[in-house]
Amino acid sequence: MILRYVIFVDGSNLIGSLKRIDVRIANYEQFFKMVFRKAVDIQETLLINGQNVAHQLTRIYWYALGSIDGMDVNDTDFERRQRDVFNRNDDMKRKYLALSRLEHPQASESELGDYAWKSCFAESKSWYEDRVRLIDSMRSFFRGLRNKIDCLDVIECGHWKVDFLGRTLTEKGIDTSLAIDMVTLLNNFDVGLIISGDADAIPSINYAKRAGKQIGAVEIIKGSLQEKLERQGRQFSSRLRVVSDFVIQLFETDLQSD
Repeated sequence: MILRYVIFVDGSNLIGSLKRIDVRIANYEQFFKMVFRKAVDIQETLLINGQNVAHQLTRIYWYALGSIDGMDVNDTDFERRQRDVFNRNDDMKRKYLALSRLEHPQASESELGDYAWKSCFAESKSWYEDRVRLIDSMRSFFRGLRNKIDCLDVIECGHWKVDFLGRTLTEKGIDTSLAIDMVTLLNNFDVGLIISGDADAIPSINYAKRAGKQIGAVEIIKGSLQEKLERQGRQFSSRLRVVSDFVIQLFETDLQSD
């Protein structure tokens, strides 16, 4: 008998969780092996004595950001449309007018309006271009992951929607794609391991369980096991642990020694 394991990774959630505990993974192949080993140890305790079972990690699916709203920040029509948005936003306009008065105390009201807009647009343009470069660097990171880990697939399904002047990003697509694949790939695994903190995966977890699959949620926890025993802190995937069959706990100290 062979138990086939698949790991589903919400890449943005994983990276964000590692940042929150200030840990950087130098070797993701070793990281996933650790997750797999801990899952096998748990499964071994669930097996009936005497069962001859082999454990196989067949695939890792990493769901990643792959795109961002395209904006031609050097186009005059784009700048004109953004200035219209700026002029309708009283709070934003007031802020930049105040800064412009400090920098140009002798300027007229019309000149201050131009200074305020140019300052706002320049900052937003720089912010947006930084995010575009970040997406490019992510693609390089994903290529490295694929080259180093044979059984890993990177699915670049995530997209950043951009509020240009507000300088905010809304992520779309990753949680939905992960949840759908968990269902469509049911025939490819016996044990599914979920690295995600998103509750959108819960219906898919329940569906997989009804199909006879074992589902494990992976928690990333700050500190050590001893510290957890001494204090109860907020856990990475607390919304998923309730519906999962078992939980794999990875402590900061485990990851630092990886």
